Amino acid sequence: MCPLRSLLLLSTLVFLHHLPHLSLGRSLPPTTAGPGRSCLNYSQNLLRAVSDTLQKARQTLEFYSCTSEEIDHEDITKDKTSTVEACLPLELAT
Repeated sequence: MCPLRSLLLLSTLVFLHHLPHLSLGRSLPPTTAGPGRSCLNYSQNLLRAVSDTLQKARQTLEFYSCTSEEIDHEDITKDKTSTVEACLPLELAT
């Protein structure tokens, strides 16, 4: 955003903040679809999908917590196995 637009936005926000009785911000129309709107929607959908996947993974893995005693650090380099795969059940490791 160019400095002039930033200044205009900032001054508008300050003006609206100091005049709450006008409630101009509540009467503004919703944003219309534009070229940047589809990119925003795509980004929001991507973030939502990543968040859902992470939450599902956390729920699945909470019953399979690895402790340092369960991991054999010597076999990691010999078998080329990661520490996570070393203590997970076979159905979750693939």
